[in-house]
Amino acid sequence: MKSGSFRHWCNEKWYEHKDELVSYGQPLSYDSSQYFEKYKYWLKREYQHQQKQTKDLCESYFSLP
Repeated sequence: MKSGSFRHWCNEKWYEHKDELVSYGQPLSYDSSQYFEKYKYWLKREYQHQQKQTKDLCESYFSLP
C-alpha cells in the first residue's frame, strides 16, 4: 500500500464527509485532524477493503478466456 495514495484517499473521504454534513445543513464543528483521529481505524479498514475489491475485479476481468 502506497502511503501517498492512502493519504489522498483519506482526504477525499474528509471532503465527502464535509459535503455530506453541509448537504444536511449540519454545522462542521471540527477539523480534518479530529476527523482522522476519530475514524482512523474505519478509514484504514475501508481503504483495504476497497483495494481488495479492485484487485479481485481486475484479476477476474483479466482471467477471462
